[in-house]
This record gives sequence, C-alpha cells and structure tokens, in this order.
Amino acid sequence: MLRPAMQSNTRSTSARPLPRPRRQRANRINRVSSPLSEWRWSVSSRHCFLVLIFLVAQVIVFTSSLFQVQRIYVTGNETVSQEQVLTACGLQSGQYLWKQRPATVAGRVASIQNVAGCNVAYILPGQVNITVRERRPVYQVASNRPNPTWYAVDEQGLVLRKLKGTSNQYPRLKLDEEIQVGQRLHPALIATCSQACGLIEQEFPASIWYYTMDQRGNLSFRTFSRQYPVDVQLGTLENLNYKLKVLGALMNSVMQQQQVAGIDLRFSTPVVRLLHPPKPPEPAEPHQT
Repeated sequence: MLRPAMQSNTRSTSARPLPRPRRQRANRINRVSSPLSEWRWSVSSRHCFLVLIFLVAQVIVFTSSLFQVQRIYVTGNETVSQEQVLTACGLQSGQYLWKQRPATVAGRVASIQNVAGCNVAYILPGQVNITVRERRPVYQVASNRPNPTWYAVDEQGLVLRKLKGTSNQYPRLKLDEEIQVGQRLHPALIATCSQACGLIEQEFPASIWYYTMDQRGNLSFRTFSRQYPVDVQLGTLENLNYKLKVLGALMNSVMQQQQVAGIDLRFSTPVVRLLHPPKPPEPAEPHQT
C-alpha cells in the first residue's frame, strides 16, 4: 500500500520548474530601450532650440532698419504733385514695409483724380519706388457759352482739370451742359464724338476751331475761310459721309468764289449763308408824265 504513495512523491519532485514571470522580461526590454528614448529626446530638444533661434533671428531682422521706410521716390507724375502722391500712399518714414502690401499702397495712389494706375516696388534697404501713370486728355470740353472755360477730358469721359487756355493738340468740344472737374461725361457721347471728329478731320482739310454738340445729338463745327469764321451745321451723324462730300463740293465751288459765313447741311438741300450777301435791287422810280 506504500508504493503508490512513493510513486506520487517521485512525480512531484521530478516536475519541470515554472517559467519566469513576464514582468521580469518587460523590465529587461525597458532597460534596453531607455538609451534610444534618451537620444530621441535630445535630438528633438536640439531641433526645437534651432527653430527658436531661427524665429528670434527673423524677428530681429524684420524689426531692423532694413525693413523700415527710409526713402520714397515718385516718378511719372506731371500734373499730380509729389505731395499728393506721398499723402495718398500712406507711408511714413520709419514705418515697417511688411505692414503695407505694395498693391494696397498702389490702390491708394490710384484713387487720385488724375491717376489712371500706379506701380509700387520695395527695394531693400528701406527704399520705395512709386511709378504713377496719369490719365491722358483726349478732348478739351467747355460749356457752349461766350468766353468758355476749357477742361481736359480723358478717353473715358472723366473731366480731369481746368485748363489755363486752349491747345491745338486736342479737339475742342462744346456741350449744352455745365462742366465741372470730376464729372464723367456719357461714354456714348465720347465714342460718337471720337468717330465723327476722326471722319471730319480726315475729309475736311481746313483747320477746325471747335465742335459743338447739343442735347439732341446735332453736331456742328467752326472753321475758317480767308481768315473769317465759317459755321458748318451737320445735324445728326446719319449719312455723315454723304454730308462731308457735299461740303467738299461747296468748298471747291461757292467758297472759292464768295465769302461764306455758314453752311447748313441738316436738310436735303444745303443752305449757304454768305458773309456779304448781295443787296437786293432797288425798286424803280415811277415815271412822271
């Protein structure tokens, strides 16, 4: 009866030892990986330090006199004064350039009455170049009255400024309305006058003093013949080429023989008004018997 018990004890003593707990293996892995984590931490801290130095350097550079306004040069202005441009641009000495975009400064300068466009460039250290493109007049416009005041008008119909006198460089146009600086004439009016004046000056060889257009669209002009003024009324611009041919025929016939004061082409038959019309014959006296 004792043999089974002895066999049971032999089995228990000869059994394999239990495996080591996993906690000890995990501790071994942590001990091996700790130098790698320390190296990664040192690299990341060094990277952050370099980025911090770079940002500090950027702040020092951008806040230095290199990016501060020191000199402003204005070019391209003729009728617009330099003081107007400097006031409109909004830049002041010592102001940082990166606070104002060049496009924003150019937009401020372009808001001036006689300025059509503007280009702004920053050149380090602290230099600003402002190139102004002014509006160019294409007409001289005045109200249709004696001793008129003439104004310069650009191709878009904007009244730019008052002129001291008149010039032969641009066509003169009188209108039946008051003209003021800053006023914008109707674009159709400018386009019509531009087309008509081009045809008239191409077909009519004499010098034209001024054009006149009323509110109904009737066009007329004043020229000279033998140093005397001649008023030509064309009416509407319908059949303008035909009217100019009739006018040329009258110039070669009537105006070569007599002094003409005016020609009216508004009707189917032209009307010629002479400067010195012939006197009507005096009535014959009755015979006395």
